[in-house]
Amino acid sequence: MKMKILGVLLILAMQVGGQNRFLGIWEGQLEISSGLTIQFVIRDSAGILSGVLNSPDQGAYDIPVDSISVMGDSILLSVRSARITYTGRLVHDSLIEGTFRQGIKLPLSLKKLNQVKKRSKPQTPEPPFNYEVKDVSFPGKEGNIRFAGTLTYPRSKEKTFPTILLITGSGSQNRDEEILGHKPFWVIADHLTKNGYAVLRVDDRGVGQSTGDMSSATSETLATDAEAALDFLRTQPFVNTSKIGLIGHSEGGLIAMMLAARRNDIAFIMLLAAPGVKGAELMAEQNKALLIAGGIPSEAAEKYKQLYQKMVRDMVAAPDSASAYDAGKSALESWLGETDSAMVKRLGLAGKGRPSVFLKAFTKELYTPWMRYFIDADPSLYLKKIQCKVLALNGEKDVQVISKLNLEGIRTALEKNKNAGSFEIKELPGLNHLFQKCDKCIPTEYGKLEETFSEEALTEIVKWLNRQVMSN
Repeated sequence: MKMKILGVLLILAMQVGGQNRFLGIWEGQLEISSGLTIQFVIRDSAGILSGVLNSPDQGAYDIPVDSISVMGDSILLSVRSARITYTGRLVHDSLIEGTFRQGIKLPLSLKKLNQVKKRSKPQTPEPPFNYEVKDVSFPGKEGNIRFAGTLTYPRSKEKTFPTILLITGSGSQNRDEEILGHKPFWVIADHLTKNGYAVLRVDDRGVGQSTGDMSSATSETLATDAEAALDFLRTQPFVNTSKIGLIGHSEGGLIAMMLAARRNDIAFIMLLAAPGVKGAELMAEQNKALLIAGGIPSEAAEKYKQLYQKMVRDMVAAPDSASAYDAGKSALESWLGETDSAMVKRLGLAGKGRPSVFLKAFTKELYTPWMRYFIDADPSLYLKKIQCKVLALNGEKDVQVISKLNLEGIRTALEKNKNAGSFEIKELPGLNHLFQKCDKCIPTEYGKLEETFSEEALTEIVKWLNRQVMSN
């Protein structure tokens, strides 16, 4: 019996010693697009290992690791909330070689660090502020939805101020349009308020402190929500109701057009990386640009764009999702039959089951209410009706809303509108979809950049506002 107990004690001692070698901060790069930094922080809590996952490039920290298993020089970590597992082997005290799994398998080497360094976002405003900051709430125009947001306005002897509503882009966004650690709407609001403008930014329905449900929302739904914010602004004593305008980013630009086309109390709109062509065309060009930026040859990216266009056209025309799936399957099979096998492989559509997985995901995404609406959305229908002043800006390196294509679409529509106010269309060199100076300019790079919103873009916005709004 004593020998057996001694054996168990030796095994436990070896396990604890092995566990101790894994304690600390481990960091590596997933080789996808421009690379994605992954950190695991492993601690010892009374002899039990615990840990967190950090993704600094995405501004995500302290995601709990649900389980950690150590066997000799091997370790297995599981993060159920993100469906992530990592299996690795300790090469030496400062290096683990292993495999990262999240839908796909990727090699990941982890090196030991001395400390966690969070990405710096130096433009994020910090108190004290030389203007007023007020948390507000107001009712929506449908159901029992209530919206929450932040108003900033100058400390001044002036009784009223030109006022701007910020409208977020696609997806569920908070009032700061927060993405990968950046808070671009907070940066914009801060800059504008310091320059004499009142600004309202609002949590989307179902986000932050706003109630409601985003799952069935379309651009039209979100336009109704933005109207509720406009109606609220008109009740505020410091708002100059003759100088209320909108700044919309990405899909928010489309919503700004929609509101300006049906309301006569909007003095100006500013379109930041906004659609200028129909949604289907925008998405096809976006897919091509993202593939090229991700290292796919332009010929293969163009071939995929043709597939995308054919599938969308055929599937949208189908009467229901089952028929759409069949139409998509036919288009995909035809494309696979006429496309070089090496190109198919490069696009990730080769191999048993790959086309089926792709088609199911494509059909599911296409049949969301938001996508069905956006695919058919035509900005020109609204731009031809507006009567207010317009500034349209886009970053030259934008791979989500292609600059030249969409700016030209906006220009063409406004030129056909004989009742439109003055307008200015401008492409800003070297900037991405978030108006950051960029290198590869793809979405996975956004969080790696310190800049949140280009100072040059902020200057362009204020110069135009001062000339077109403040001085009139």
